[in-house]
Amino acid sequence: MDYMCGICGILSFDPEKPVDQKVLERMCDVIYHRGPDDNGIFITPKIGLGVRRLSIIDIDGGHQPIHNENFSSWIVFNGEIYNFLELREDLIKTGHHFYTRTDTEVILHLYEEFGEQCLEKLNGMFAFCIYDGEKLFLARDRFGEKPLYYAFIDGQFVFGSELKTILQHPLNKKNIDLKSVEKYLFFGHVPAPHTIFEGIKKLPQGSKLVLTKNGKIAIDSFWRMASNPANYVDESKTKQEILESLKNSISHRLISDVPLGIFLSGGVDSSLIANILSGIIPPRMVKAFTIGFEDKRFDETGYAHMVADELGITHEIRVFTKSEVFDVILKIAAFLDEPMADPSIVPTYLLSCFARQSVKVALSGDGGDELFGGYPKYVAHKYALYYDKIPAWLRKFTNKIIEKSQTFPDRLFRPKVKRFLMGLIFPPEVRNYVWIAPFYPSEISLLFGNRINGNALFEDIYLQSKSLNVKNTLDKMMYLDANITFPDLYLVKVDRASMACSLEVRLPFLDEGLVSLSERLPFRMKVKGATTKYILKEAARKLLPAPIIDRKKMGFGIPLSGWFRNELKPFALEILSEEKIRNAGIFNHEYVKQLLTDHFNEVKDNSNKIWALLIFQIWFDKWYKSN
Repeated sequence: MDYMCGICGILSFDPEKPVDQKVLERMCDVIYHRGPDDNGIFITPKIGLGVRRLSIIDIDGGHQPIHNENFSSWIVFNGEIYNFLELREDLIKTGHHFYTRTDTEVILHLYEEFGEQCLEKLNGMFAFCIYDGEKLFLARDRFGEKPLYYAFIDGQFVFGSELKTILQHPLNKKNIDLKSVEKYLFFGHVPAPHTIFEGIKKLPQGSKLVLTKNGKIAIDSFWRMASNPANYVDESKTKQEILESLKNSISHRLISDVPLGIFLSGGVDSSLIANILSGIIPPRMVKAFTIGFEDKRFDETGYAHMVADELGITHEIRVFTKSEVFDVILKIAAFLDEPMADPSIVPTYLLSCFARQSVKVALSGDGGDELFGGYPKYVAHKYALYYDKIPAWLRKFTNKIIEKSQTFPDRLFRPKVKRFLMGLIFPPEVRNYVWIAPFYPSEISLLFGNRINGNALFEDIYLQSKSLNVKNTLDKMMYLDANITFPDLYLVKVDRASMACSLEVRLPFLDEGLVSLSERLPFRMKVKGATTKYILKEAARKLLPAPIIDRKKMGFGIPLSGWFRNELKPFALEILSEEKIRNAGIFNHEYVKQLLTDHFNEVKDNSNKIWALLIFQIWFDKWYKSN
């Protein structure tokens, strides 16, 4: 494996409009942060492929784009293939010749041997494009760890690792898609295949795209996470299988010619990875990185230190001041070319930059919550199902009371209780997102000045729900998250924050074997009573201190509520001023003003709403208004 990169390209269907090398170079330059070590371009009048490279393996010999033996096929690749050595050996036996030690070249020869079915053999994270003289073949990995955007612009097909690459095309029309803005306000992100701009799409996770030379496009899914729970599960055997699978996954992710570290939060997932890793390589060689904040409510350094001290691993801690955190907020606009409302991108970016000072590659515990049921809302779903059994006439009456309760001040009605009750109004699939949404559907209508009908707001949920072959409602909620929230919110956060610092992050929990194991587990093994991530915690119990396993889950967050009422109040008022809101012409400034006033006066905690609007306005000024 060799690359953590950014890729881009242009295919022209009009001989009178050849590929412009200057445009391709601009596309590469704008994703310099994804690969500061090297760049490469392959160009003809018809096709142009570009790449920025962060060198991990075959540092001197892995220059992209890479070609086959007779130069008839070319590939640009972003990602890591963890089983590439085995695949390479098999391909050599069948007569293929290699001129690099990279996994990129393995993919190209694998495509020659098996065509589109080559995807079934790849274990890793990837986004790539192959041009074979007849067609373009693009693909994105199973979970969507690596991004891929595309658009048709004036007779040309344009693609890139980030949306900003496509914005470099001089004929691109930047028209904001208001339906996508609605989705952003509800989900906190824009779900694939949509983007914030009309005409630009995201290739969904686990999908492939084939574009023929006559311009015909076909997009198909080659994998999706599903549920196939066994009728009987041996708990003792399952715990051992989890640990063995995780060990294999970590081992596969250790191949590197550059220093490698680990993000250590002190939670179960990252602590378990640290424990297993210290059994594979000498503990003193394990470099763990943890960040904290002055506000102890959001500081996990004590738990992380407990784990690191017990394992004897090298542990570096950095506590950031408020001013250092505030300085980052505007910086994230440079790499968030599509608005994303998860505030944890700020600490993720700080942690990535901190780790990048010592290493080029880091392991992270992301994915454990999605595979093993780690979110508290899954417990809430169990109680909500009782409400669904109430007669419809009574629920209709109760729902009106619930809607009224949302107007009560927070001092009279706790926000978490109001949010739980609000979710009961909706079907389980929608409820799953209402509980974590920045804005309720009714609030989005007010924010748009009642200029929308909201018919498209839930379409992505119902589309995914219909395609899932899952009978158990609680299982369905988990798999909806794995197919909507995880790839387009949490993995986007990890990718953008880490790549902005030129750091490669690998996720052991997303290994094919471990995912397959989790799919066989029934919901009751993941959430038992009020205990989330039950089977994973039990598997870890002999390896980790009890306080790590039994402590309350702490999100990787920042104290926004207090900051917006104090230090960040002037900043929020400036970014969300009446002048800026009016000039953007999208939101109702009176409603925005009311949200701010209610928060400042402690009537309601609107911090998540303010953050979502703040990020949108910063994005608007950076990527729409000024470009």
